[in-house]
Amino acid sequence: MARAVLRPDAERGDWMLACPRELEASIYLQAMTLSLWPPSAVYGGPVKLIAADPDARGAPAPAFANRALAEEGGYVYEAIAGTGHLLQIQKPEECRRAMLEFLDGLGIG
Repeated sequence: MARAVLRPDAERGDWMLACPRELEASIYLQAMTLSLWPPSAVYGGPVKLIAADPDARGAPAPAFANRALAEEGGYVYEAIAGTGHLLQIQKPEECRRAMLEFLDGLGIG
């Protein structure tokens, strides 16, 4: 996943987003008008939304959108503390734990 979203920044000796910020932001703006997320009951099975932390400093818009989605759509929800948009890269073990705990609670872990 990291290779898909990041690329080396030789000038800084660091990593940067592969997709320009403006383009990535426009994708979210477009998606917000499409009503892409049905209520959780539509899925016909258990669903847990594991999301970025809306209380983290500088939290990205998806963190707030996911919290609202959970509240309005009836999703089981967990924000991974201190994470942003790339939470699976930032805290992979915490994301894995959140998923496995959900599956264990359903008796399918």
